[in-house]
Amino acid sequence: MKKTSFSIADTYCKSIGGEIARINDILEIQNILPESMLGTGFLKVYPFHYYIKSLHNTKYFWINRTVDTDDDNNTMISGSLGKCSQVSETIDKNCLVIYNEPYGALGRFNITVARLCIAESNQCSNVSAMPICVDQHIEPKPRLVSPITADISSNISIDYSCGDDREYHFVDDYCYKIKFHEISWNDAKSECEQENAMLFVPEKSITLHIIKSLFLHRTMYTSSGFAHVGVIYDYQNHTVIQYNTTDGTTQRTVPNSNVVYDLCEKTFLDRYTALVSTTGLPIQERNRLKKQQIGCGYIDLLSYTVPVIRCDEIPCNRTATVICQKLPILKTMFITAERLV
Repeated sequence: MKKTSFSIADTYCKSIGGEIARINDILEIQNILPESMLGTGFLKVYPFHYYIKSLHNTKYFWINRTVDTDDDNNTMISGSLGKCSQVSETIDKNCLVIYNEPYGALGRFNITVARLCIAESNQCSNVSAMPICVDQHIEPKPRLVSPITADISSNISIDYSCGDDREYHFVDDYCYKIKFHEISWNDAKSECEQENAMLFVPEKSITLHIIKSLFLHRTMYTSSGFAHVGVIYDYQNHTVIQYNTTDGTTQRTVPNSNVVYDLCEKTFLDRYTALVSTTGLPIQERNRLKKQQIGCGYIDLLSYTVPVIRCDEIPCNRTATVICQKLPILKTMFITAERLV
């Protein structure tokens, strides 16, 4: 979906019934794109991002830069990204970049600390950039809404359930079940699908810590410490694939700006390059590796540092613990509202 020029990007957005997002302040991009595409989800799942300093996290976007000053003071900008301090001398006003900008070192360890920031750039045509398309009938710029003068009192009652299986635990957005045995990735995927669930894909730091605590709580369970993650990296198509929870033949491509994609791709490429370039590797084995261009995801729950998703298990025959996840069942929802005059 990446395009090499603003005009091509504009044509693409119109072809799907939309238009390129009109942005005045470059920080407004945070009001339009989700965290997964901005890359800020990485900071929530893996806050110590400077430990993975080799991770490539640069994203380029096409936008329609405007100078619309109407009601400018009413525009709300939400997000954690600021403007980069280093700005290119020549820029394309319709080209934005989000990247890791170094801003210091971590004490005596001399580890470079970086922050994600937004800047204007002139590289969108050179590297190809993703157009930000919005619906023509939706105003892309959020505005403050005048408050209602009358008070509203409301009560909302919502109850969630993980079904009859009491081994599922409701954590944040999903129900999780740890199966205390180790099997291959494909067998684990099939086992979860039999329960209308999918393999574990951590999205938030708090979720990952709770799942790790549940895993470590079973003290009598002897394991390798690895757990399967429900994604694979397809080197041929350069995509990370996550399978549908109810249909094993249906698959969903994780956006290429998602943290899972970044970590999965990097670890696969590191492992794949090392294996293919191994000295003395038999030709038969080398040819097999070139055909086997799929890496299955896993995570080390016994790690003393922040666990990192890896996709370097190229044969996909590593045995690891099975963690299934599925959406909870909404049991009840009762809403009452009363206008107080």
